Amino acid sequence: MTQEFLAEIHKTHAADIITAEQLFALSEPQLFQYIVSASWDWQERKAIISCIGQHNLDLITVIHDTCLLGQNPKPVVEPGAFVFAYSMINLGATVGKNCIIG
Repeated sequence: MTQEFLAEIHKTHAADIITAEQLFALSEPQLFQYIVSASWDWQERKAIISCIGQHNLDLITVIHDTCLLGQNPKPVVEPGAFVFAYSMINLGATVGKNCIIG
């Protein structure tokens, strides 16, 4: 899953995978944009999301080109969300911050 995740992000952003320790050690984390992978364990992912929120860091949102989005009312996809290929988001749905839809 991480390779698919990274390949999709590379379409629009220069991207690199970093560990939680590398994130926490950054001296200027606000210089980067973030999206949190699904490959980390839940507790680590929760700590990373908390760190991003505490520092008000910029999140990217990725919606694959093949995703089917409802039109009226259009779904809301919040920052940091990742929507994989061939997913469908129904009318009026909300995909929350940092959610991954596959």
